[in-house]
Amino acid sequence: MLVLSRRPGESLVIGESPDIVVTMLEINGKQAKIGVDAPRALGVHRHEVYEKIYQKIVKKAERSACNTSAAPSKTVCHYCSQSL
Repeated sequence: MLVLSRRPGESLVIGESPDIVVTMLEINGKQAKIGVDAPRALGVHRHEVYEKIYQKIVKKAERSACNTSAAPSKTVCHYCSQSL
């Protein structure tokens, strides 16, 4: 994991082109507000929301699978590698 320090108003760019820019907007105590400028086609979610979306996708895939052995035995979050 890359850890960067940013002050309010400072940004970082993700990827080779400036398609994804994350800007530190405000720091208030233990809470930080960040802004994400990214293409609409790219989903940007809080991690806990992403986990719920991913779980729904996996459950739907498992239900639609004809063979239960084809369903994944272990589901893992792509970001943090935690079991879902």
